[in-house]
Amino acid sequence: MRVATLCWSDPLGWTLDGPALDDPQAVIWFGRYGPADGPDPFEALRRLYPRALIAGCTTNGEIYRGEALDGAAVAAAIRFETSSVQGAAASVAAGEDAREAGRRLAAALDPDGLRGVFLLADAFAINSADLVEGLASGLPADVVVTGGMAGDGGRLGGSTHAGLDRAPHDGGVAALGFYGAGLRIGHGVAGGWDPLGPSRHITRAEGPVVYELDGQPALEVYERLVGDSGSLERLRHPFCIKPEADSEQDIIWEVVDVDRPNKGIVFIGDVVQGSWGQIMRAVDDRLVEGAAEAARAACAGLGETDALGLMVSCIGRKWVMGQRIGDETEAVQGVSPRAPVIGFFSYGEVAPHARTGRSTLHHASVSVTTLSEAV
Repeated sequence: MRVATLCWSDPLGWTLDGPALDDPQAVIWFGRYGPADGPDPFEALRRLYPRALIAGCTTNGEIYRGEALDGAAVAAAIRFETSSVQGAAASVAAGEDAREAGRRLAAALDPDGLRGVFLLADAFAINSADLVEGLASGLPADVVVTGGMAGDGGRLGGSTHAGLDRAPHDGGVAALGFYGAGLRIGHGVAGGWDPLGPSRHITRAEGPVVYELDGQPALEVYERLVGDSGSLERLRHPFCIKPEADSEQDIIWEVVDVDRPNKGIVFIGDVVQGSWGQIMRAVDDRLVEGAAEAARAACAGLGETDALGLMVSCIGRKWVMGQRIGDETEAVQGVSPRAPVIGFFSYGEVAPHARTGRSTLHHASVSVTTLSEAV
């Protein structure tokens, strides 16, 4: 396996870091949100690599070889020696059944020899968690699903775009399926958040709004522990949600707003009444260590072979950490200097759960995927 990484800037266009790579089978790229003032990064990639499958999405910021960027684009071209890649795409309308869209995407990938799928998707047009669940349910049980949900430059409400062999677009879903007995796919996901107080029973919830925790007004419980529930404090205090009190299937969910008249807490997605939640808190050093933990899991067993790292980090972490977000990206790149890491800041991270192994959608986390081939 050979990898070439590229970074886009105006007015230089794509700049190659290292030796050129002829005739790659796949290119993965992540780029700035909004129309290009000059040359288009996707069209320039298509001219560079006319025969490659090209999958990409818009971002809330880009990650390139240990650096956190804004307003750029990053790419990795991949040439396998013995493995292969296949693409599948969808354009999903708002309100469409996301689980069914995920199952259709799975059906478009040949299951024979499939080892892993890297998914990029519009974050707002569809229910991202349902899309991931539908895709994973339609694939063989041992297939690893990783990836992330596109960004809109951190606007929290603009359009988020993804695309396969075309410029990223509204409702776009792109999947790359990787095949081959010699292919190695490493993965890791972690948050680094610390618990604040006990787990609490979600006794009343409707859609994304939780109204009661342990039978008490949810906002009152929340503010007793975190104080003011302004936007920065909400970012610093997400919830760990799990279906049962003793379940290992815990997921970090961000608090995006409050419903003060009804004393509710508004989450980034629907919350199941009867599940359990625990308030978390951010400590910058622990968040950085969480990112490194995800990288170590993904890089385990890489050895001395050439590899590529793909990092997807939640935009909420970037907002919380501010200028220290570079410590997170450096920590991930530093785990395996031989594997160049590209990535982006997202509205959702896709990876198998660290304990259960079930591929799912995460929030407020870092996921790292590594691709390599056995020598």
